[in-house]
Parts: sequence; structure tokens; C-alpha cells
Amino acid sequence: MKKFYLHIILTIMLIASIDAFGQYSLDNSGKIENKGTIKVKSGQVKGLPDTLTGRIEFLQHSFTSQQSIPNIVYEQLVLKNRAKKIVSDAYKNQDGTPRSLVTLDSLIIADSGYFTTHWIGLNPNDIHAKASVSNKASYTGPKYIKLSNEIVEQDLIGNGKFSKLEIDNPNGVNVIDGGFTVSNGLRLTRGELRNSIPNNLAIGDSALIERQVGASIQAAPEFEGKTSIRYYGDGSLVTGNELPVDSTSILAFSVEAVKGIVLNQDVTVLDSLYIG
Repeated sequence: MKKFYLHIILTIMLIASIDAFGQYSLDNSGKIENKGTIKVKSGQVKGLPDTLTGRIEFLQHSFTSQQSIPNIVYEQLVLKNRAKKIVSDAYKNQDGTPRSLVTLDSLIIADSGYFTTHWIGLNPNDIHAKASVSNKASYTGPKYIKLSNEIVEQDLIGNGKFSKLEIDNPNGVNVIDGGFTVSNGLRLTRGELRNSIPNNLAIGDSALIERQVGASIQAAPEFEGKTSIRYYGDGSLVTGNELPVDSTSILAFSVEAVKGIVLNQDVTVLDSLYIG
């Protein structure tokens, strides 16, 4: 009964507010307690609480349109269909910087979804996923989707595309039903990225792989072209599966680990070598 009542209230609010482009919008000025599913099929959402429980789906279709995604804390966030789903920077921290969009249960990019942190005039923060991430469509933009949890491991699912992806979980991240591509940057900050031959990832041509001391990748990814490598952090490390077997495919090689690195294979650097 509560879910049905919530749906009716939201529908009335959406119909009551139409913007200059003829799109419905929800401008909330009260409290939303969601234990079910909110579906935003078209238009914009404003005035959401700092944390929204339950499941919310942004479903706008047209590829020539945009739907703003508030940068708040979600329990479960679902992004579907071809309209550009753009991360907002409207919610601010006390120092005036944009808050990170956070998902506590799951982040799902599905059904031709187009999710981005790139839009003129906006400067959102990185996206923090605290549980599973499923991407069967596309994430683009200059910010990282960051898998981070201090207590339990996380799952990474799907055959979509990430422009930038970060692993920051001391318990590790499992690639489940893999096949996704990281086109610009893979950052291994903490923990192990547990990929395998049947459930692997591809690294796009000219992408940067950054590995911090203490982080690792279980199996060699598929390299689609040339790659740049950066090592950093306190301590030392031995190079691993982040390094292409074909050493002639390395564009730039940067060593900024405080106590240096040990190479596990010969390396040929085509463009630049930096020892910091």
C-alpha cells in the first residue's frame, strides 16, 4: 500500500510541473521515503534528499535529449535507454566542492544506457560505488567510477564500456560475466582486480594503467593497442599482469614508487620514461 501511494503522489507532482521544453519535472521540497521503485521515465528531478533509499530508475529514451542525475547517495541506481544521463554537480560539500554520486547497493547501466560526467558547464566528482557495478552499455567522461568498500569484496559485471575505472577495495573486486572495455584509464589503488580468461576486460588503445603499491590484477587483460604504465605509492612492488607481454606496445613508463620496482620482464618504452 505504501509503494502504491508513493507512486500516485509522484505521478501527480510530475504532471503538475512541465518545463519550457515540454518535459515533466519533479521538484521535491519535502521528504521522500522510498522502499520500492521510483521510475523517472522523462524529464528532470530536483530537490531530492541527500540520501534516497530503495530503487530509482532514470529511463528517458531519446538520444538527442538529456536527463540530469543528482549527485546524491542512492541505495540502488539504474540508468537505461539512450538519452544522455548526466551526473550533476548541484549538491555541494561545506567547502563548496561537488559531492560525489554514491551508490550503496548497486549501480546498473543497462539497455543502451549512456552515462557521463562530461557536460559543458558541469564539473562533478568521481562516482563512488560501494557494492556491485553492472555495465552493459556505456560510461564516458573524465571522472572515475570508483569501486570502494572497506568491509567486503565487490562484483563487477557486464560487457559495456568504461572511460575510467578505479579499484579501491582492500578485499578485492571480482569480474563476473566480463567482457567490458576500459578505454582511457584503469587505476589499481588498493586490493586485487580478480579477472580471468573467461571473465576478462580489455584495455583500449593508448589507455593509462596506474598501479599503486599494494594493488594488483589477477590475470593479464586484453590489450587493444599501445598502453602507458604508471607505478606509484609508498614501498616497492614487482610488476605483474598489468604489463603487456609485448613490451614494444608500451608508450610511456613512469616509476614513482618510493622504494622502486622490480621488473618481471624486459620492457621497451616507445615514447617517455620517467623515474620519480
